[in-house]
Amino acid sequence: GLYEDKNMKITFTKTLCEDHLQSKTAKM
Repeated sequence: GLYEDKNMKITFTKTLCEDHLQSKTAKM
């Protein structure tokens, strides 16, 4: 339903942010 879709989006965005932070840290 709508709630699950919203939850998926949040999880997906969180994963993207974490991946981005990890790659940023790896470059340093």
